[in-house]
Amino acid sequence: MPLGAADREILFGTPLPTKQIELYLAKQQNCTSSISDLRNAFADLSVGCFHSALIALRTRGVIETEGDSISLVGGGDTGLSKSDMVWKAIRIERSFTVDRIASMTGLSITTVRHILNSFEKENIVRAVSRSKGKPTVYLFVSEAVVRPKKKSKRTGTESESIWNAVRSMRKDFTVQDLAKKLKAGNDRYVRMLVRQYRQDGLIELAYVDRNPSKPKVYRLTEKGRDMKETPVVRYEVSESIITEEEGSNG
Repeated sequence: MPLGAADREILFGTPLPTKQIELYLAKQQNCTSSISDLRNAFADLSVGCFHSALIALRTRGVIETEGDSISLVGGGDTGLSKSDMVWKAIRIERSFTVDRIASMTGLSITTVRHILNSFEKENIVRAVSRSKGKPTVYLFVSEAVVRPKKKSKRTGTESESIWNAVRSMRKDFTVQDLAKKLKAGNDRYVRMLVRQYRQDGLIELAYVDRNPSKPKVYRLTEKGRDMKETPVVRYEVSESIITEEEGSNG
């Protein structure tokens, strides 16, 4: 069953169909979908509104189309982690399957299953039906309005070193630049904290490169420059482990 306009606005944080389509594509594997599948996901939009949105996105250079294939080549920044996207979706549905949440968010089934397994351990959801050969049915059981965050088990010294490295960057930087400065290689913890800093508005994308294979380039925001203390670390293990949709680009 496709989402209605009100639920999509809650899920994507915007009432604009063009932005919703952009964010939906950003969560697809390789940022690519078929136009027919996209149309099914936005079935409540009129044909005219749907095609007008695609034309606007194509004109702005955000998407490219070829036959029935549609790819995101720029934009797509939700400002939300994958876990936050799933959290919003399950609060809408209350009772759901992995396939349903994957369809709503545009995330892969593997990613959604991993996040729901974590949520089940945190007593956010509960599996109420596990029948062989049938999809598992979950219930949203948390009373929280905002998704609970786990405290990091990492040492304060380590997170302080990473934040100090970010603040010491005199120019735009990538995750790889930070890892090199910290002699951490491709440390997933560095990548996880960069994600958190961006969610908290401490850093931002310096620019959007249309080549998805290139590392993302960041810079400090005014808020980040004013932040003297090391930010409190949230434990976002699902975002640091699941790399199938991120690759190694940060």
